[in-house]
Amino acid sequence: MPCVKNLVARSVSGMAIYLSGKINRDFGMNVEERSALISRNWPEAVTPHVKFSAIIQRLNSLLVEHSKMAIKGQHLTVSEFDVLAALRSCPEGAALAPTALYDALLISSGGLTKILKSLENQKLIARSTSASDARQRPVMLTESGKLRIEAAMADMVAFTRTLLQDGFSDDEACDAVVEKLKDVVHVLEEKKRPD
Repeated sequence: MPCVKNLVARSVSGMAIYLSGKINRDFGMNVEERSALISRNWPEAVTPHVKFSAIIQRLNSLLVEHSKMAIKGQHLTVSEFDVLAALRSCPEGAALAPTALYDALLISSGGLTKILKSLENQKLIARSTSASDARQRPVMLTESGKLRIEAAMADMVAFTRTLLQDGFSDDEACDAVVEKLKDVVHVLEEKKRPD
């Protein structure tokens, strides 16, 4: 039965990805137009939950695209921004093991190594050898890295506010949607936990 569940989950996810426009951007349709097209040809595939998933995926895709523009002035990739932001979120002077970073950022160890080398070459992070494990090289933010991520975050906050402000009547309306989405995420996170 797990196979069937996974197949259903992949099918729902696949339909949501299709609806969100990640696969067929050539059609030049937005999510609503794609949903209407599929509803006419395959109505049972377009459920409220699939539409919800498609909207969330499309929103994520658009935010990532726009995020690249927001941090362009700081000469950072989105992945570099994510690593610096994760380090900036730690207490001052704290060092993180690379494994903690790639677990938190859902990135492969090879991909993270490339990002860390780039950040180290830019002198935005420092790495040292762990006293307990010579193979581990904990990562910490340098003062330059702290200044760069704070400037990038300020750009991101301003850009995101400008980008999304027309979608909400005010900050309270945005907070209400955030709270609802947190409820959904919480339910999904609970389902993901092993028994």
